[in-house]
Amino acid sequence: MTASQLNHKGYVQNSTFNRTNVGLGAGTKLAIGLNVRGNFAYTRSVQNGGYFGDVQVGGSSQFARTLFLNRAWDISGLPFEDKLGNEMHPGPAGFDNPRWAAKYNVNNTVNERTVMGVRFDFNITKWANLAYNVGSNVANIDRTEVYEVSSRAASGQGSLTTDKYKSHEIESNVLLTLTPKLHSDFSFKAIVGQSFNQRTNTRQANTGNIFIVRGIHKLSNTKQQIFSADLYSRRRLIGAFADLSFGYKNFAFIEVTGRNDWSSTLPANNRSYFYPSVSTSLVFTDAFKIQSNILDYGKIRAAWAKVGNDADPYSIFDTYSIGSNFLGNGTASLPFQANNAELKPSLPKKLRSVLK
Repeated sequence: MTASQLNHKGYVQNSTFNRTNVGLGAGTKLAIGLNVRGNFAYTRSVQNGGYFGDVQVGGSSQFARTLFLNRAWDISGLPFEDKLGNEMHPGPAGFDNPRWAAKYNVNNTVNERTVMGVRFDFNITKWANLAYNVGSNVANIDRTEVYEVSSRAASGQGSLTTDKYKSHEIESNVLLTLTPKLHSDFSFKAIVGQSFNQRTNTRQANTGNIFIVRGIHKLSNTKQQIFSADLYSRRRLIGAFADLSFGYKNFAFIEVTGRNDWSSTLPANNRSYFYPSVSTSLVFTDAFKIQSNILDYGKIRAAWAKVGNDADPYSIFDTYSIGSNFLGNGTASLPFQANNAELKPSLPKKLRSVLK
């Protein structure tokens, strides 16, 4: 088990970064010969800070705003807010006081990631092993952006943006490993398996404009709300594969692989695709028993492979996206890129070989 805590304070006012890590791993062997292993890791980071480099002329970037200040002004000793917290501008309109912006125009990002997995393996015989792995990877990002009332950004009336993103990936594999002893001069290893992968992504982003009460940073405290993003996608990939390795006297080797995938992002009649590979290698210094002060080890290898790939989710049909309200009416629009109902997997037209 491991645990760590990092607390960092930036040199810019109201800028911090805190991170917590916890990890746990365990394993055991049952009386029936089954090996069980598991791991768990959790990370949570919280970052606070201002707007750096974003919206260079819009009034929000702290560093860019200093370009508009007179170099002879010492803003460190000048007041930058009144008793109510409203901004006192040190010069012409069009930018925020960097000290005031560092205190009130802030970003807050909470990033959480949880990774866990379990593995089971069992020796069926001395030369046959069956293993199963399943794991999950979950990432959550919760971001809040605030422009306080009296800021030059958001017309001085304040705004709040909340952005929530979640990614969840599930992966499982079944592996059968065979290592029979054929002959003293020959070696053989075979791996046959099946895999499943699922990726789900969601995002919800909302913007609220014009704070009703200053200092309360909630969407319910704004007069205008906009649904900036409401996205969902899911992708599934199922595969079956085999890896065969042959060796002769530990200096000549042949490896053959093959995999077939079925993807949910392709049309039903095109979602299956196969891609193999073949490679051979020869350690010629061992094969011909070369002994030289110049060459200690020499190997030649030739390989040929074919690769395949699917598409991004929802690339088959053109569908309308529902937009925000416009003058009391709903909106819908088609994507700028046309989708293809006859989409095919990405496979190379020409075969490529590698010799080295």
